[in-house]
Amino acid sequence: MRGLTGKVGIVTGATKDMGGAVAERLAAEGVSVLCCGRNSDRGEQWAARIRANGGEAQFVCVDVGIEEHVRHAIDSTLAKFGRLDIVVNLAAATDVGRAGGIKRVTDETKEGLLLQFNINFIGPFWFYKYAIPQMQKIGGGNFINVSSLAATKAFPGLTAYSTSKAALEALSRQVAVDYCDSNIRSNCIGVGAIRVSDSAVLHDHPVAGPALRQAQIISRPGAPDDVASMVAFLASDESSFISGEVLPVDGGALVKHFVPDIARVYRENAR
Repeated sequence: MRGLTGKVGIVTGATKDMGGAVAERLAAEGVSVLCCGRNSDRGEQWAARIRANGGEAQFVCVDVGIEEHVRHAIDSTLAKFGRLDIVVNLAAATDVGRAGGIKRVTDETKEGLLLQFNINFIGPFWFYKYAIPQMQKIGGGNFINVSSLAATKAFPGLTAYSTSKAALEALSRQVAVDYCDSNIRSNCIGVGAIRVSDSAVLHDHPVAGPALRQAQIISRPGAPDDVASMVAFLASDESSFISGEVLPVDGGALVKHFVPDIARVYRENAR
């Protein structure tokens, strides 16, 4: 991708499949990457894998929901690489991933709501707050936020997750407007059903898997590399005329109106 060689980026959530794939792709494009996450063992493994393939990467243990951790991540990036051009906000907490499962509004707890918003919205806010001044010093920068189809479409029981992702998209647009004069771009990726280790049980299930794919236009599961490719595009000069947008990587799920196949009923009545 044009314009990525020599850039420096932070990738949050870079201890799991999707974040690791994003960090790996950016490094392959010539970006020096600071990998962030809470699991030091997995994070160090991803950073070592990037270095083994000729890229430049370092891991820092970070909980994005803690303001001082975010400031430490940015300070570490500046100390190691001397600048900051790109921030990829990918770390996320999901309703189905936490104890207790999905919850409707009347069942949601204060703790559950705050957990979702702290990771999915407040964390990216801190990165904006502390990274923007560093980007202004070098003449610009780029934020890519990994959002979700759930920010646009309502899914049963995803109260806290969907609303926190919608808030993230609103924040992304606000930054795009407020800091365009600093040559700072801000975009979101609306991710659909991506098969990662944590969701493999759904994608491989004999009932849930086909149901997920039936809700899309493209009939295969999404892969981490699909997201990584969009991140690389949005971080590069190839997308220099794009800001404040939400670009879907969802297999066409956003545009497909999912209804049961009723053609057979019409055929039977036409006889």
